[in-house]
Amino acid sequence: MPQAIDLKILPIVTRGGELRADHPGLQVAFPPRRSSRRRSQERLILHLELEGNAPLNLKAKQQLLEKLADVYFQAEGSTTSALRNVGDVLNKFLLDRNLRGASRGVRGVGVLTQIVVRDSRIVIAQSGSAHAYLVQPGQVEELYDVELSGPGLGVGRVPKIRYHQWDVEPGQLILTASTIPPSWKQTTFENLTRMSAEGKLNRLLHRAGQDLDAVLIEVQEGSGKIKVLRPMLDVEVQDEAPDPSAEVDDPSRVPTQTGEVSGAEELTAAEPGVQPEGGRRPNLPADAPTGSEKIPPADPAHAGPAERRPGTEAPPEGELGGDSSPLPGTQLDHGMEKQPSGVPPWEQEPAPDQTAGRMEISETDPDSVRESQGDPAPDAKGPALPPESTFLEKVREFPLWGILRSLGTSLWNAVVEIWRNLAALLGRMMPNEEVLNLPPWVLGLIAVMVPLVMVTFGSVFYIKRGRDRLYTDAYQQAQFYLQEAAMAAEDGEHYRSLSSALEYIELARSYQSTEEIEELYQATREEVDLLDRITRLEYQPLFSRGLGSDVQIAELVVTSWNDLYILNEVDGTVLWAQSNADGYQIKRNFTCGPITGHKEIGPLVDIVAYAANQNDQAAVLGIDRSHTMIICYTDEDEPPVLFEDTSYSLGRGPVQAITLSTNPPENLYILDPEKRAIWIEYQSENYHEGSEYFGAVDSPPMADAVDLATNGSEMYLLHADGYLTKCVKETPTANPQCQTPFEFSDQRAGRESGPFVSGANFDSMQLKSAPGMALYLLDGDDLAVYRFSTQLELQKQFRPALGSIDGEAGAFAVTMSDRVFLGVKNQVYTAQLIP
Repeated sequence: MPQAIDLKILPIVTRGGELRADHPGLQVAFPPRRSSRRRSQERLILHLELEGNAPLNLKAKQQLLEKLADVYFQAEGSTTSALRNVGDVLNKFLLDRNLRGASRGVRGVGVLTQIVVRDSRIVIAQSGSAHAYLVQPGQVEELYDVELSGPGLGVGRVPKIRYHQWDVEPGQLILTASTIPPSWKQTTFENLTRMSAEGKLNRLLHRAGQDLDAVLIEVQEGSGKIKVLRPMLDVEVQDEAPDPSAEVDDPSRVPTQTGEVSGAEELTAAEPGVQPEGGRRPNLPADAPTGSEKIPPADPAHAGPAERRPGTEAPPEGELGGDSSPLPGTQLDHGMEKQPSGVPPWEQEPAPDQTAGRMEISETDPDSVRESQGDPAPDAKGPALPPESTFLEKVREFPLWGILRSLGTSLWNAVVEIWRNLAALLGRMMPNEEVLNLPPWVLGLIAVMVPLVMVTFGSVFYIKRGRDRLYTDAYQQAQFYLQEAAMAAEDGEHYRSLSSALEYIELARSYQSTEEIEELYQATREEVDLLDRITRLEYQPLFSRGLGSDVQIAELVVTSWNDLYILNEVDGTVLWAQSNADGYQIKRNFTCGPITGHKEIGPLVDIVAYAANQNDQAAVLGIDRSHTMIICYTDEDEPPVLFEDTSYSLGRGPVQAITLSTNPPENLYILDPEKRAIWIEYQSENYHEGSEYFGAVDSPPMADAVDLATNGSEMYLLHADGYLTKCVKETPTANPQCQTPFEFSDQRAGRESGPFVSGANFDSMQLKSAPGMALYLLDGDDLAVYRFSTQLELQKQFRPALGSIDGEAGAFAVTMSDRVFLGVKNQVYTAQLIP
């Protein structure tokens, strides 16, 4: 059984050389009652520091951390997947915030350390310049790589996250910091595990500089609790290095101003699964004590938000360490930014909005972070979008604008200066100085063209360099998930890690195509296909130039003679492609479609192959929305026959689809979603008379039904959302028994059975009779044909070879000999199914 551990956390924050009691960038959280099942036994520690000149105030940062904790505990999947989700949400929030402030030169870069504890297993995710140390007796391991550190969160679209995991033991220390003081050497951590809290604090603060942001975590034997220690405010940092032998026995004692040891304030989180009053999750910021213990009184001027006594007036926002630096949108006096004289026209910009970028926090609802045209706090769905602005403002907020503006200004000044010097030099050398007295329009053209050429070359270089960096980031992430897949103990985890790796490989391919990434893509793609039960087919087009720009394939019908009939969605007509030794040939004189006159039929909405036992060369039967039917013949001298079943006394709605029974008798079934009905036209009556399928029995929900298939005794209805209804008749005269939804059975790794197939959006279906009875469903978006048993057990899916077909499939057909036809736009592709 895994060993449970307790964690004792000591925040170490100095500003201007003074030790602070609070740590607004630290968040400790346990799973709420309504959290993902995979997160129920985990504890989360977040350590966030914002670098740059666009900080968040204390309230905003606290609410931001609470939101990020919610994102983690609601995330499904593996621990690394949930940590990546937190990093993505924070990165998008900061990136949107930085984009809005780019034109004003303000930016905040996130340095985030995420620590997840489960039993004695710890997983650390680092973003930006975050450092971490694992300190053991006689050994120190630094968790930092300058090449993999990345620029931090809020800089690029794809955040870079580094992962570390190991099993910890009591007595070990974990130290995290956004930046490392130069004084921290290997000797700094010697004997650190044997020191008291006072000794650890003095050792780490010795010559640590004016500003330090670190968190020290001590692993102890226990039952899963987390304790947060807080040093007293007026601790005086020793000027000399502390003597390792001068230790204090009690590790809970920290130094006071005089160097004496007085009991440290200890903040103890609730145990996992215990819900505090009011139903709130025990998120534990370092400045908010919990429990019944007494906190020594402190100077209100230095007290954090959680320890200020009622009636004590809160200091101004700037004194709390909040937005003392200008946020995006701050202005100079009179609402105008001063511009240098003589700057080019493109440098001029209007005064920004005085209210932009100011964060407002709701005091009544701590989970709501609002903005006045500024920064929204993120939620699980991601940050809110920036407000409306003019086109010019949007252009100026784009990060590349600042670079291009600076480059253009420099080039402008350089051109002017070079021209003046050249004119002066040549004027002294040439007898006539008026030679260089060029017209103003020539000087203007030179001033415009030179910067334009330079900016073009600079932009190309900038984009190329940026794509190289994005390629490297995506490739490194793909390598990480491939390693995670190799170490996965469960098939589901293995599949999810491989899928994540494939996503990053495809992302890297979009930036740059190299032999290395192509080989990696091919190998990973094949492994994922195997787990997804995908068979790649080599489809071949039937027509060299397609069927024409006025054709959009909506339905395909293959007869027993392998002739192909194609329903054109554009005008509701049918094309006949006759099979011969050389392939397929379009019969131009074949006519089947809308007819006007004494007898009329509108554009056809669906077609079926006419019963094969007919001897009158009838080939195809079609129907329009008003239930008028047409039988078309292969004999050019035989005109089409129009008819309608008038035996029904009940009103009928628009036709959605039709199908023939795959077993004798080959009756025709008409889907009428509006009337929640399926009408049957009997083959014995030459499809001129029939009855209602459901009769006196209430029909299942059918308003969103899009297709149907039947073998006479079993009926399948496909709904727009991709789920199925199955109705069964025990005897031909019995009432149908229907089940909605009829669940799919999906036994693939990492997938679950249910009413939907993960990743699939079905458009149409076909039931194939024996031999090899199966139900085929088409996912047109992915050009995928899925094969199921009649009990909806997923057997296989067929997809084209990568890159062989471009577009979405509108129709398909599978023959008795297991040949598949796929209609894409105005072209038909065919391939032989592999058993």
